[in-house]
Amino acid sequence: MVTVRSSFDYYNLHTVFAYLMFLAFLVDQIQQLCCGFFNCALVKMKRKKYLWEMMRNLFATYLIESWLNFYEAIAYGFRRIKLEPDTS
Repeated sequence: MVTVRSSFDYYNLHTVFAYLMFLAFLVDQIQQLCCGFFNCALVKMKRKKYLWEMMRNLFATYLIESWLNFYEAIAYGFRRIKLEPDTS
């Protein structure tokens, strides 16, 4: 009889999700420290809550080609950076 083992045999699923959450927070903290465009966008939006709402709305309505275009659109407005609507 052949048994198939997966990576979840060694870790519980909640542990994997906890690691993913910590990784997401780590990436967020590094981005806040190192990315000037992120900081410009945060200054313009004034609060992280408003920045995350704007980011979520942009992902839902526009096709984002690069992170640079994404943060420039938030920081400097849509007149400077033209984003294409997501038609999918």
